[in-house]
Amino acid sequence: MRKTILFVLGLLMTLGAQTAKAAGCSAPTNAQVSNITTNTAVLTWTPGAGQSQWHVRITDISSVNPNSPTAYNVDEPYCEIIVLRPNTSYWVQVWTICSEEEWSTDYAQTTFTTPLPNCTPTNFQVSNITGTSATFSWTATSDCPSQWQVHLYNGSVVQKYTANTNSYTITLLQPNTSYLAKVRAVYGYDSYGDWSSEIEFSTPAIPVYTVFNNGTLTYYYDEEMDSRTGIKELYDGTNPGMRFTSYNTQVTKAVIDPSMINAPLTSLNSMFYGGSHRTETYPLSNLTSISELDNLYNMEGLTDLTQMFFGCRSLTSVDLTGIKFSSVKKVLEMFSGCTSLKTIYCREDWNTYTSMANAEIFNNCSSLVGANGTLWDASHITKEYARPDKPGQPGYFTAKTQGIDQITNDQSPITNKILRDGQLFIEINGRTYDAQGKEIK
Repeated sequence: MRKTILFVLGLLMTLGAQTAKAAGCSAPTNAQVSNITTNTAVLTWTPGAGQSQWHVRITDISSVNPNSPTAYNVDEPYCEIIVLRPNTSYWVQVWTICSEEEWSTDYAQTTFTTPLPNCTPTNFQVSNITGTSATFSWTATSDCPSQWQVHLYNGSVVQKYTANTNSYTITLLQPNTSYLAKVRAVYGYDSYGDWSSEIEFSTPAIPVYTVFNNGTLTYYYDEEMDSRTGIKELYDGTNPGMRFTSYNTQVTKAVIDPSMINAPLTSLNSMFYGGSHRTETYPLSNLTSISELDNLYNMEGLTDLTQMFFGCRSLTSVDLTGIKFSSVKKVLEMFSGCTSLKTIYCREDWNTYTSMANAEIFNNCSSLVGANGTLWDASHITKEYARPDKPGQPGYFTAKTQGIDQITNDQSPITNKILRDGQLFIEINGRTYDAQGKEIK
């Protein structure tokens, strides 16, 4: 009876009964392995005269520390070995069983290697694409390994991901970016299958938008616009257009949502001004407070603040310490028409920002008073007085050295910004602070 040998986890098993043992101690010869697949093989050998029982050993010799030999007795010079591993080398030894206690001194032997399976993934697809994530899936045959490498390229950066199933979701992608992706099987250390076909996809842009609801105007940068309640409008600082036309006088409070920390804006043009059309203008004339301007702290390369607060005549104070001004050039009418504005807070090092154009900034800011008592003067409405008010240096701003501003002045620069439970935290030298400068322990 022909036998099937199951090679798995260091064990050999046989299906079928053993026959009676025969005498004779000459070793078998001509051990051969044929019909080799990724997980099966057929072993045969030439028996000596009168031989009827043999002892077979199979050893995985691919690893640095080969597995212990696995063995079983068979009663004909043929066996099928199954459940082998792909791309693995084996050493086969066959002895004659002479008696219950004796084997032949010599043995027949051979080696063989199972091939790699054809694991080139097919039907490679991408789905569920958002501004920051995408899901990949592919088809593979059942004898392929259970590990895969997904390769992602955006024109400048190559990223590699390891997947343990034939579906994988990649997060932290860049919005509004084109990518090329492909996948291949991982057979072992530095051993891979062929690449799948390459696919190209693009992540959509994540919008900056406002939602007006119950007197509050909130700025967001996320993909939840459709699910929010209220009047919703897109905002593009490079082309702000007409906004707030049906409710501009109803806005009493503005909020900068923590999602805005990651907004890729270079312009805040008309952020709190709805624009004009012919004789109609749409200022937020009843806006009295703006919360969480610190959530704009992460904007690098900010260049344009034109008409940012234009016509906010009910606003009494503005805190600019959370805005980076090092690249700002355009500030035309930034505060024009803010007739109730009394205090403008700025960073202590404001004087380092010298790239602003010499435009009219403070038109009709008649209530404005600097920290040292400098009163608004219609003859000083350009960037000349856009600075902290100090003895011998008149200006309209009040330097504020607290919160994030204080920390970054007193210690080294920020090393990480963390958004946790909707709140901004700053990490410096291994310590974490909230937006007010309080250390979180």
